[in-house]
Amino acid sequence: IKLLCMIGELAPYTMDTSVHWAQPYWYLVNDTGVLWGLDIPLTASALNKPITRYEMCVMLSNFCANVL
Repeated sequence: IKLLCMIGELAPYTMDTSVHWAQPYWYLVNDTGVLWGLDIPLTASALNKPITRYEMCVMLSNFCANVL
């Protein structure tokens, strides 16, 4: 998730990391529609879990459609 933000030069608007260090980036990609169609909740266990190739393909497709 952070890598997609860096590629798109997106900066998180908050640095609240009460749940996980990637929480600000999750909020950013969720608000821009990158996580649309995926079930990646904002929990430490979900953010620590590796993503699948399918999830990455969906995120890249949504990223290209909504951010670029």
